[in-house]
Amino acid sequence: MGTMSALANLTARGRRVSFLSFVGLGTIIVAAVVVAEEISQIWIPGRTFDLYDLAADFLGIAGGQALATRSWRARDQSARPGTPTASSEG
Repeated sequence: MGTMSALANLTARGRRVSFLSFVGLGTIIVAAVVVAEEISQIWIPGRTFDLYDLAADFLGIAGGQALATRSWRARDQSARPGTPTASSEG
């Protein structure tokens, strides 16, 4: 779920949700799909709804959000003129 969240946020180019400015659009989309999938397991024979599984999914989603945010910040910082980069520090 972390990889899916990170890729979704990178694909959305860092766009945020207006009512939750700290949450990426990709995170919201992945979380909605995961919740729907977990709830759907109630009606699928041989599958069970599990809150621990959902919590683990959300931990992965949050990690993917953090990774994507860090990636975007690093890219934005390196794009600023006059900002030292790893190669220019010597």
